[in-house]
Amino acid sequence: MTWVWDHSPVGGTERLVLLAIADCAADDGANAWPSLGTLARKARLDERTVRRIIRRLEVGGHLLVEVAAGTPTAPAAAAAAGAALPVRDGQCARHRGQRAGRCGPCRSEELAGGTP
Repeated sequence: MTWVWDHSPVGGTERLVLLAIADCAADDGANAWPSLGTLARKARLDERTVRRIIRRLEVGGHLLVEVAAGTPTAPAAAAAAGAALPVRDGQCARHRGQRAGRCGPCRSEELAGGTP
């Protein structure tokens, strides 16, 4: 949670959801697998609102969402089913462990005609 307080540039409900996610994470910020219901309860928001905020945070590069195995692949379901983790400086927002701007998987997707 300290990382969110010290480094997150977002405020309002976005920061509140990040804090709720961080509260469910391990000490190093990894392994955050809260449900939408848990986040909604902690932030005192509707689950649909939490889903929209998670999408905005992911698009803005403030959050990395990993889809859990066996979950639906629709965008709304993916945002709801994945793990939400803070994005570290210099890291690709979509591919954990890859450097931002030099991400091999993003370049491959782009060359294949997908969205980076």
